Amino acid sequence: MLAQTFTDFELIISDNASTDSTQEIVRDFARRDPRIRYVRNTHNIGVAQNFNQAFTQSTAPYFRWVAHDDYLEPQWLAACVRILDERPEVVLAHTYVNRVDRNGQIFGKKPMEFRVRHERPSERFAAVVRDREGSGVWGLMRSDVLRTTPLHGSYPGSDTVFVAEMALRGRFAFHEEYLFNLREHDFRHTGRAMTPEEEWEWWGQTRFRSRFLIAPRVYYHMRQAIRRANLSAGERMSCYRHLGACVRGYMGATSLRILNRLRGRVVNAPDPNNQGSSMSVQKSNA
Repeated sequence: MLAQTFTDFELIISDNASTDSTQEIVRDFARRDPRIRYVRNTHNIGVAQNFNQAFTQSTAPYFRWVAHDDYLEPQWLAACVRILDERPEVVLAHTYVNRVDRNGQIFGKKPMEFRVRHERPSERFAAVVRDREGSGVWGLMRSDVLRTTPLHGSYPGSDTVFVAEMALRGRFAFHEEYLFNLREHDFRHTGRAMTPEEEWEWWGQTRFRSRFLIAPRVYYHMRQAIRRANLSAGERMSCYRHLGACVRGYMGATSLRILNRLRGRVVNAPDPNNQGSSMSVQKSNA
């Protein structure tokens, strides 16, 4: 972040009660660069509330969250600021994305889904909920628009709901160079195998942590996002239809997985007469 060619920004570090050397490292940088502001929590408040806290600490007209393991090319911020300055209808600006491994080597590229740039809110909403275009969470956003959303909720999938909220409020725009590097490795949140309890706790929820509550919670908050948005009757109904199609697809895929598991149990069931055994993730504003 400190190497950005656009230099007029404040970097807020929201330390979620880290137990490593984060505090010493950040305070050392802050002594040398007045743009850095350090905030430390006395206890772990979960990733969602820590993200939200970083935003509430900011005062600038534009804001973005930064994950600890991703990194930007030096021109990223200048490119996104230019978009928001020149296009008032745009609520979120981003660039194309490189997918990099833990060593920073590029192994894939991700141009952004066209529909999130669409004039119609329902098409942008569909790009998020049906095409799973959630990269917007790392874009540069208008702070005044962010304040009209509930920000991140303490439940798995709330980042997707947040991007959907922003898509309902305005257009996304992308600078067509690959200036954002999304690091994918075994230790990132989405790369680790987590139990439902661990997943809920990571988001900051200590109650009602069943895996069966994740999809209904996301569906509920997606419906609330549609209700909150300033939409025409036709656009609102289109959003509900897109959400319904997404839910039906999810239920169909889930039912198929359950059916295949049951079939596998029947096919691979051990012979009762056989005595053998078988084995079957900050933060800155501009």
